[in-house]
Amino acid sequence: MFSIKASVLYLWALGIFVFGYGFVRAGISIIQCHPLSYIWDPSVAGGYCGRIPLAGTITAASNVLADIIILVMPMPVLWKLQMEMRMKLQIMGIFLLGGFVLFCSTYRAVIVHVEGWVDASWGDVLMAIWAIAELGIGIGIVSACVACMRPLYLKFMSKVRTSSPGSRPLAIEN
Repeated sequence: MFSIKASVLYLWALGIFVFGYGFVRAGISIIQCHPLSYIWDPSVAGGYCGRIPLAGTITAASNVLADIIILVMPMPVLWKLQMEMRMKLQIMGIFLLGGFVLFCSTYRAVIVHVEGWVDASWGDVLMAIWAIAELGIGIGIVSACVACMRPLYLKFMSKVRTSSPGSRPLAIEN
């Protein structure tokens, strides 16, 4: 099992990995087409681009790998917590809601690999929709924040309990 010190080292390694492939991908994006204007104007004489679909597939696969690591990494630490099993499983379930982010990034990686970039004005639409679903709309943000929402949930459930005297909803007890 992981210790806290090992978890911190894994987090640093993951951060360096994500920063590294992000930095490399940004650099490749800048220099992949010559002249640079060829990216948005394919009619430029003598212009060419490198292997854009390959670079996109590698980036998307790196995102999926990072998402898997982020999703799985806290589980051994959570498993070692000294609390009742029901509560432990609830906390793990909250963390596993981030699996939808993993689904979005995996589906986007498949689209990137299959669709490629034939015409960016049309071909990127589906990829952009899933990239926005992954980050922009807030699935990633909501998944990251859902663990902090327990007090709100408890307050809501206490109001539900007091408003319906005959029923007892399934609630997380303190």
